[in-house]
Amino acid sequence: MLFNEKEVIDAIASINSDIFEKTDNEFIELELKTNGMGAIIYFCGIQIWFSEEDERDEINENGDHEPLEPFLRKRVNEIIELFIKIKSI
Repeated sequence: MLFNEKEVIDAIASINSDIFEKTDNEFIELELKTNGMGAIIYFCGIQIWFSEEDERDEINENGDHEPLEPFLRKRVNEIIELFIKIKSI
């Protein structure tokens, strides 16, 4: 399954830019790995999206999915919440 390269790159760039602007941290960011046919996005080494097993909700009967960026932001926040819980152990 091919993925929408522009949507993926734009979403990652937007989120990484926000992370940098709010934290001034260059090391915590989303990372993309692709072989040109499929893509995997990682946050802090944790896979948060895989194009071949897209977990986003379908928004119509054509099989279109919810936009990628809000989905990724939600997944990033879930990981951060998990880290916060671990920190309080």
